[in-house]
Amino acid sequence: MRLTTKIQTSTNQPVNYKIHKRSGETFVGPRTDVKVFVNGNEIGYMQYSIQKDCLYIHRMDNRSINSKAPFKHVGSLLMEYAFHKSIQAGKDGRIELDAIKNSPPAYFQMGLRKKGTGVMWLQEKIADYQATKSPAIKREIEENVFYQTLKKDAEAAARKKGLTSLSFEQVLEYGEYSAWNDEFAERIAKARASGEKLTETDSLQCYMHGIMYLPPETIVAKKLEFCQFKPIGSNWFFSAEYARSKLKNPRLIELVNNGKLDSSNAVEIDAKLSDNPKLEPLVGLLLSPLGLKMMRKNYISGWFAIIYFTKDSLTPIISANGLKLFENNYIQSMSQLVNLHPSYYPKLFSDTGLRAFESGEVLMSETGYLKTPTGHF
Repeated sequence: MRLTTKIQTSTNQPVNYKIHKRSGETFVGPRTDVKVFVNGNEIGYMQYSIQKDCLYIHRMDNRSINSKAPFKHVGSLLMEYAFHKSIQAGKDGRIELDAIKNSPPAYFQMGLRKKGTGVMWLQEKIADYQATKSPAIKREIEENVFYQTLKKDAEAAARKKGLTSLSFEQVLEYGEYSAWNDEFAERIAKARASGEKLTETDSLQCYMHGIMYLPPETIVAKKLEFCQFKPIGSNWFFSAEYARSKLKNPRLIELVNNGKLDSSNAVEIDAKLSDNPKLEPLVGLLLSPLGLKMMRKNYISGWFAIIYFTKDSLTPIISANGLKLFENNYIQSMSQLVNLHPSYYPKLFSDTGLRAFESGEVLMSETGYLKTPTGHF
């Protein structure tokens, strides 16, 4: 799964990570545990299950938050992961939970509010009220904490329409937003037609609505944020639909259709290969199983590799040791390697080089210079 959220250190340095998932039965039903690792250390944890109407998060922790070296955006990463899993499970991206330990900002960054199971109660009560107009049910709703959140959202929307106060009925009308509206459809159409910034067609069809009472423009912003994917070094996003219409190489078309290659990398590679057929050996390396895996993880990009590398210089990088060096953050970006002469690559990505990084004997600076813990070579 390709995720757009980047985990960072407290000094805003991006780090690579691994996600491990394990599903099984518990005495309260099926559960899935998701763990996030950086440099072999568990920094994030989430447990979820698939419910009737949504993906339900039972627990979420940023386990580094109180450490001496905390990591940022762990909660956002897990929320994005949950969003995609909700789509895959046919729940239209709907997410629900009771509480998030240690990472409440993730809720608001992803466009959610702390509602938990209470929102389902509220929805049922609103449906009962609209059917019966019962004063008793109205009082129950008004006393509920989740109704206050609904009211706050409704008032924000009403102000845009020139309304300064809302009745109870108007709160229900303006508060329960749906992504299906003219403004949403118009902005999605514009994004697809002009910028082509939506890379997942299925995500287009899974609007974040239902348990999320959000203004349409917020939903649009979050959808665009979720759906765009930018390969390292590239300035463009391409939708899968756009890629299928533009790609000429049958193998690239097949990889995009099978979900093994993102559409942005595919379009970039296809364009470069069409201009220069001599790139075929290098492209073959990029499209190898290991090359595809490293592109999916955004460790390397087709565009960057073709511009700055040859097949010979790229071969040591797309290797088992290369994958380990990226996964464990000994190397954080391909751009670091540009300042290093390719003659270093075979030794750097050898077993000896890997051991040197693991032991701390060798480090790589942000600008790509090799150094020891005490200084440069």
